[in-house]
Amino acid sequence: MQYTRLQSNLALLYQQQGNYKEAEAIYNSSISAIIKNPSKNKKTNPDYAHMIENLASLYVLMENYSGAEKLYLEALAIYDRKFDNRYSGYGLTSARLGALYLQQRKLGDAENHLINAEGIIRRTFGAQHPYSVDLQIQLGVLYWLKDDISKADNNFTMALDKSLEFVGRYFAPMSDTEKAMYWKTLQPRFEKYYAFTAAVGNEKITHNAFQYRLATKAMLLSGTTKVKAQILQSGDSKLIADYQTWLDQKGSLAHYYSMSQEDLEEQKVNLDSIERAANSLEKSLSEQSGLFNAAYNSTTPTVEEILAKLKNGEKAVELIHVTSGLDSNTAFLALVISPDKIEKVTLSNGDELDGKYFKLYRNLIRLKKADSYSYAKYWQPIDNLVGDAKKVYISLDGVYNQISINSLQVSENQYLLDKRSYVIVSSLRDLKSGSNTGSAQKKSASLFGNPQYGSSSIDPLPGTGKEVVAVKAILDNAGYGSMLKTGENASETTIKSIKDKGLVHIATHGFFVADPKGDQTSVFSIPLYNINENILLRSGLLMAGAGNKENGENSLTAADNGILTSYEVLNMNLDNTDLVVLSACETGLGDVMAGEGVFGLQRAFMVAGASNVIMSLWKVDDEATQKLMVLFYKNWLQSGDMENAFAKAQKEVKELYKHPYYWGSFVLLRN
Repeated sequence: MQYTRLQSNLALLYQQQGNYKEAEAIYNSSISAIIKNPSKNKKTNPDYAHMIENLASLYVLMENYSGAEKLYLEALAIYDRKFDNRYSGYGLTSARLGALYLQQRKLGDAENHLINAEGIIRRTFGAQHPYSVDLQIQLGVLYWLKDDISKADNNFTMALDKSLEFVGRYFAPMSDTEKAMYWKTLQPRFEKYYAFTAAVGNEKITHNAFQYRLATKAMLLSGTTKVKAQILQSGDSKLIADYQTWLDQKGSLAHYYSMSQEDLEEQKVNLDSIERAANSLEKSLSEQSGLFNAAYNSTTPTVEEILAKLKNGEKAVELIHVTSGLDSNTAFLALVISPDKIEKVTLSNGDELDGKYFKLYRNLIRLKKADSYSYAKYWQPIDNLVGDAKKVYISLDGVYNQISINSLQVSENQYLLDKRSYVIVSSLRDLKSGSNTGSAQKKSASLFGNPQYGSSSIDPLPGTGKEVVAVKAILDNAGYGSMLKTGENASETTIKSIKDKGLVHIATHGFFVADPKGDQTSVFSIPLYNINENILLRSGLLMAGAGNKENGENSLTAADNGILTSYEVLNMNLDNTDLVVLSACETGLGDVMAGEGVFGLQRAFMVAGASNVIMSLWKVDDEATQKLMVLFYKNWLQSGDMENAFAKAQKEVKELYKHPYYWGSFVLLRN
């Protein structure tokens, strides 16, 4: 039997690789071997039932639905004879058969099997177990298809509430890798509800969708990683010991959560007792450390609290990339939030917005041509609900992270920049209505420009040297204490040592490796290792000495190799920094993840603590950039309002250079 199970694992490996024919042959060979065993009757043999169930799952992938159905039914009969129809394996198989019927739109059969499976699995694994929660999602889809919207919503919300309960209990202590692993399982549940909202959402459903979005937007990269490092490096032995014990308890709870009730009882695990101990220790840690309390005990605001923050003349827009509808098409759901209501609009052509329309937008920017298409495709349906609002807060998603909203052309002589004030925020969860005064009162700054790269293959940026000198003069006149580093002094080490600076301005090359291939190991002729393993190594800034890697003088593990990656930025201490300006080409690019934003420099600087980040979305013109930055700082220091100063600077540059190629690349993102 051991050999048969090894064969099963090999078949599963082929299945995961997409080699279905090879997997099918191995499964059939293993099934034949079990049947030939004279000591066991296949009609009561659980090993045989398990093997044919594996083959049935393969047949689902091969779209041999009739073959899969036959095998699932045979497996159910075996489990019923050997055990009974209350056996956990019977419930899991019934769930898989119900999912197959759901996929085939055999709704009556699907309902019978899914409801039966839900009862068995809830009893044997518990209502909080992932199997139970996923079944509720499937029941939600079932009733959505049956047009029973109330039942669909009830099942969806029960499942999502349990998912949020898991996140609240166990997510914060996890490493970023662990969070990503668990979120990969949880996220599709929420995406299904957003698709449900986009298709049939009434006022109640739309309200719920926004509440779930507030709870989950941009949750993977958070400040807890930095807090963990600060606690472990604090030197406080009691705090460190208590914190490590708490992490261990939370890790154990997350593991036990995936076990069945039978297994927990067999191992004599008392979940309530462990939970109480962890909660008691958490309370003690909150009393010992303000950092811990702020990072781990934050609560999600309610929808009503967000609405109350909006003033008259203000609205907010939550954009959601919808990928889990009833078909394979993608869409964008836009929730338009007013002080007294939430409205929705669905842009159903998500594939085109992600693909051909975005290519058209970027090409027209690059060629400096008029764009009479993009506003109509990306914003006009939303604009119709925004109405006459004077200020709009926007939480972006998907391809919208790569579009400069202000650059969209409304008419021949008007852009969205001219129409109203747009404030881009990382999440509406942290919405702060009103003016953004930024660090106008925190008069300290660090400026970096024109690094000496040490390589002829990296274009020098003498214009950035002039830029930072001009900015320093403006800041000095305003009474700032400014540190300026250029040439070989514009180093990675100096940037990473920044602390308690209200303003950080970095003018250098940015890089982003969009889609690393197996043999791709360099960018700007600089070797990059492990970029496939950590997406935050795919983006960064080139500082002094970066080109020395061409001559083998540095390695990626060196303390200062001239390559400041987003991963390194993540661990900087910028808690007192109100603005980071990344005055370089394409510093706003990174891996766009649904519901997470851009995993790149912008996100890294924000997790490090920066309250606002200015970055660019496409290659910038040196002269126009210098003018924009100088005008921004002058406007800001005069008015104290960061967003208005930035928009005013863009309008002033627009008077000199009409096309948004020159003034629209830079965007201001509020944390």
